[in-house]
Amino acid sequence: KNIQPVVNALQALDDIRIVSYEHIDVAQPPNYWGVIAQEVEGKYPHLITTGKEFLPNIYKDAVAHHCTDCGCFVWLEMEEEQSPTMVGKAIRLYTYDEEEKKEYEEHTDVVKVDGKRIKVKKWKKGEEDRYVAEERVFVYGTCEEDVRTVDKTQFGLLAVSACQELKHQTE
Repeated sequence: KNIQPVVNALQALDDIRIVSYEHIDVAQPPNYWGVIAQEVEGKYPHLITTGKEFLPNIYKDAVAHHCTDCGCFVWLEMEEEQSPTMVGKAIRLYTYDEEEKKEYEEHTDVVKVDGKRIKVKKWKKGEEDRYVAEERVFVYGTCEEDVRTVDKTQFGLLAVSACQELKHQTE
């Protein structure tokens, strides 16, 4: 419905700043080129989607300890002070089961932050606790509500349109 050609795509691309940055997440390429979604959103909001996503904003090892005041919680002992702003958020952890030789992705909720310790609800596999005392866990990060992501398909089509525009200008 209401199909129109894209105009001024070349100018639109020229308005978008390309940056290089490093990922904290080692599973990603170390040096990466991209755009800052908030900058693009200011001029071209249709190129941005907003949603909930786990971010690698902690990305550190921890040791899980029993919480002595209640059996439903676990303290994650970190090497550095942690931000109390994560209280009430979901957190992604990775654990490793030695018997099964298998890594598990766990999601649980942050209940409290006390310096270098994060108090979380125990994680389960079905009805069974998967938590093991003194277990080493990898804390990936928290689930954030308003993560902005560039729609790569829309961005790519803008680039194609800009190339077509250049072609027509040179003919």
